[in-house]
Amino acid sequence: MSKNSFVMGTLLGLFFPMVAFALIYIFWFYDTMAPGDYLNYLWIRSATFAGVISISLIINLPVFYFNIWSHRYETARGVIFSTMLCGGFIIYLKLIR
Repeated sequence: MSKNSFVMGTLLGLFFPMVAFALIYIFWFYDTMAPGDYLNYLWIRSATFAGVISISLIINLPVFYFNIWSHRYETARGVIFSTMLCGGFIIYLKLIR
């Protein structure tokens, strides 16, 4: 897979927020609940889940700028696409659910 591809950007844009999501669990909830309980807690409280996802997506900003500065525009487009995809999920959590 090329370093400058839409698919690579989409995968990076989904991978780094998942890592940030896991780090949020490790730093704030690791001592109080198991991972399954954490996900269940967030699913029940959808506003909290949307907030945690929003904070996790902030990690995409440096990834996006790194790709722009290194002239990997297709990869940057993939990062933006995955961020908007997650944004659609946040809208679902906040408005529809």
